[in-house]
Amino acid sequence: MHAFVISFTNGSKVECKDVSQKMTRLDAANWRVASEQTGYPTAVVGRATLANADNWVVCGLALLTNASTLRECLKSSETDDISLIAEARAKLGRSFHEHLSGGFSVVLVNQKSGEVEGYRDHFGVIPFHYCIYDGVLTCGSDIRSVLHLSAIPLAEDKTRISDFLFSEDVDPRITAFSGLGRLQAAHVLTFDKDGMSIQRYWMCEQPLMIDADTAASELCQRLNSAIAECLTKSTESGAMLSGGLDSSSLTALAAKVQFQKAKELFPTLSFVYEKSSSMDESVYIDAINSEFRTKPHKIDISDAPKLAELSDLIEEQMDLFLGFGIPKSRTIYREAAQKNILIIIDGHGGDEVISHGHDRLIELATARKWWLLFWEMQGSARIYGTPIWGPFLWYAAHYGGLSEKHIVRRVLIRLARQALPRKAERENMLAAKDVVSEDILESIDRETRYAKDVGPKTKAERLSAERIAHLKVLRDPRIETAFEALHRSAVQQGVLPMYPFFDRDVVELCLSVPSSGKLRNGRTRWVLREAMRGILPETVRTRSTKTSFNDEFQASVLQYLKTTGDDAFSGLDRYVRQDQVIKLKNSVLESESPDVEELRLCWRLAVLRQWTFAFESWKTLQRRGELI
Repeated sequence: MHAFVISFTNGSKVECKDVSQKMTRLDAANWRVASEQTGYPTAVVGRATLANADNWVVCGLALLTNASTLRECLKSSETDDISLIAEARAKLGRSFHEHLSGGFSVVLVNQKSGEVEGYRDHFGVIPFHYCIYDGVLTCGSDIRSVLHLSAIPLAEDKTRISDFLFSEDVDPRITAFSGLGRLQAAHVLTFDKDGMSIQRYWMCEQPLMIDADTAASELCQRLNSAIAECLTKSTESGAMLSGGLDSSSLTALAAKVQFQKAKELFPTLSFVYEKSSSMDESVYIDAINSEFRTKPHKIDISDAPKLAELSDLIEEQMDLFLGFGIPKSRTIYREAAQKNILIIIDGHGGDEVISHGHDRLIELATARKWWLLFWEMQGSARIYGTPIWGPFLWYAAHYGGLSEKHIVRRVLIRLARQALPRKAERENMLAAKDVVSEDILESIDRETRYAKDVGPKTKAERLSAERIAHLKVLRDPRIETAFEALHRSAVQQGVLPMYPFFDRDVVELCLSVPSSGKLRNGRTRWVLREAMRGILPETVRTRSTKTSFNDEFQASVLQYLKTTGDDAFSGLDRYVRQDQVIKLKNSVLESESPDVEELRLCWRLAVLRQWTFAFESWKTLQRRGELI
């Protein structure tokens, strides 16, 4: 476990009749009580720690990807990231965060003035939770410890539950617990005699464009620097290796850095299936392990994750989570801990940071560059086995500058529909809007809250469609909530994941790459493929496939519905319409080819059912002061 928790009142020590008992329980759970160092109830565990610089005390958890650069800037000899942050705050003032990159969740206390500042990193890699109850502010990276120390009465947040059922992360400030907030990525929380305030300290912005042909070598250098910093955090480091472009790129670079530095083989962790399975990536995994002489650890997967056995996962997460792959990620973390791999380099987020570049097609159609549009689609068709004429006509009709009533536009749309493969559609498919209770729907503005993005509207927006879409993806709240879920699973095993793709320098570079450097000659993510030319085996660097785990997911949901029977979604009456939920279950079970969205809704309902059982238990434990 790696976490911190700390409580404050407005400039004075917390006076709470049972605070000492709560701290004693933290101590008994192997947390290090550090109240004497801060003057406030404080506890840390694992790599979370405290540091002092001038009048500042810093408590938190950090994994910086630019610690070496920061050390040079400060002319510091500190090696610990929290100590570096404390020194940066003391020497650089409130703008110190401009010099940080990587993950951090920290609380800073000025022991002279009583000022309190809390910072969460730029992309939300490490969680930061807080609540105010009875005039006491409690902050921490771990939900359970914040709820334990604050003693805020537990009540569910029905808006968050609605968002979960709709598969949305509309408001990254709320959790499933009413009154327990999340400090958003790139935000600072301040607390003083006037109360608490929260402000954004940084915004992911669109930088100036650079030349696409020079971006690849720069990307390789920046990824190398970020990875080298990751490897300084622990001598026991490894990487997740799925066989995809992202994880393979990071593994290749890390293995080279590790061997140059210590002449040691670099550990990798991978899922493998039966050779006959369409989900098995062994051919690509083996190619990387062989090329870079790594130390591979393979985890055999024989069955789909069992939804009925998620109680441990619910206890670990506490908040609701949308990641279908979390049960498998937990297996990786558990295996890493057993192999004493304490830092895991993870390619998560590579899709978002690099961008596939698909919206370049909108730009080409809007600019009426028909030959180039056809060329890109022909390349995609050759590489990915996709059709050409249907999509080409569709883009020409929608983005070629024709009015909605133009006869040519109508003809193009008709021809496109004939050329595109038809999707099998079932009548009366059920969605979240059909199953969520009327009480909850009436309390929110559903049409506005869950409105879908209609895409670029003006010609100017369509001519910059890829850049706009890329930035929008990196600002999506789902980025930070996904990081939270992964972090909670990893730290429970004593493992910390690091994400080189989310190094600020890497993100800024990728945003500056023009669309021609993202989609070129039909190949998506061109700049990363070029960056890895001469490094990755060609079978991996140029692979056009991406494994689908839909069959595994479907098997998991169907198994749950069949084994739990009438109890599949019991106990959810205050959140859902039971008649519609039963209808949904029957629809999935009776269909020869269940709709994927209905399967996903069933998955969320199954998670919510088990969460509600755990929630009642947490309320009882908290009343007894035994949540930890």
